[in-house]
Amino acid sequence: MSARSSLIRFKWPTRADFGLNVTICIAAISLRDRCIVAIPDRMLSYGDLVPVTEDATDKVLFVSADWQSMIAGEDINQAQPIIDRVRTSLPKELGKVSLDVMRRAFRDAYQA
Repeated sequence: MSARSSLIRFKWPTRADFGLNVTICIAAISLRDRCIVAIPDRMLSYGDLVPVTEDATDKVLFVSADWQSMIAGEDINQAQPIIDRVRTSLPKELGKVSLDVMRRAFRDAYQA
């Protein structure tokens, strides 16, 4: 056995080794402008099966003309069915959907 083959190979730590293997969606309310500012990253992973990759997906889903939702997490398989249930439960007439109506629609769709 040569000296080179007996050396222990060093593995550089990854972000996941420090618990940083996450995706992010951040939202903030601007009281001055009366709007919500939302910023998602585009990283996506499926646990240990698929490592985090950049530009993997768009994590902002349109719910209606005036509302969008953001998704992040380790298991996002149920996100699209929830969004679909929200969309079908919203009023069919044109017009703005209120916060209370949207909140109820998401709550009911999530609990279904």
